[in-house]
Amino acid sequence: MILKKSIIAISVLSTAVLTPLSASAQADPTVQSISQNMEQQGMKEITFETFFNSDFYKDLPKDDPAIAFYQQIDHFKKQHPNLSPAEIVRHFDEEAIQENISYDQWSRLTLAEKALVASHPVNAAITVSTSKKAFQFTQAKYGRNGLGDVSDAYRHAIWNALMCKYVSKNWASLYGTAHETKPASELVGNEADGYSKIAHRDMDLYNNQKGRDCWNVLTDSIAWVSDTDLQNRVSAKLNAGELRWLH
Repeated sequence: MILKKSIIAISVLSTAVLTPLSASAQADPTVQSISQNMEQQGMKEITFETFFNSDFYKDLPKDDPAIAFYQQIDHFKKQHPNLSPAEIVRHFDEEAIQENISYDQWSRLTLAEKALVASHPVNAAITVSTSKKAFQFTQAKYGRNGLGDVSDAYRHAIWNALMCKYVSKNWASLYGTAHETKPASELVGNEADGYSKIAHRDMDLYNNQKGRDCWNVLTDSIAWVSDTDLQNRVSAKLNAGELRWLH
């Protein structure tokens, strides 16, 4: 989820010419269903100004290039307020490439993730920050960020718990699931540890949910919950045997 290179000039995006969308692109079921889901849940988001300046987010890292990239998507949305999420996705899939703009982060996202980013770029930026925080917490706890092992299970769980706190539980559910929603062609074969990609996906989805279970919408939205509290809750689930890993 970490963007390694790519800063898109706002001026380029603001003046880019949008090509007409095909009917299939306009009616992409994944993008449409996610957008409708968010509308039904009354999904809202803060501004980038609040994210950068509010004390509530002060402990989240904000130096990842992906955050600057999502700022530019937010700017593009404001410059083109009548575009649907599907049209925004199509623009960054095709038009930005034609402008020879490098944006590895976008190309690595699943289609479901792209729909969420296009609809709520500030939430997506906070998601990047919580992901980095999850990597930091996992490194501190295990000395590594492994694949398919206990550290992998912990990282997914604490990431989802952090998304619940800093965005919302609904968003964490949508994005945590979108991150694992890949076409069947990308789930063929094994990961580097020798376990199947499907087994990894199922493990991640399970631990994502366990992380979200650490957040109580009714009580935690009122009382202050620290990041340390969330780490302790995830560790408690892990120690109770509620998380899963492959080896």
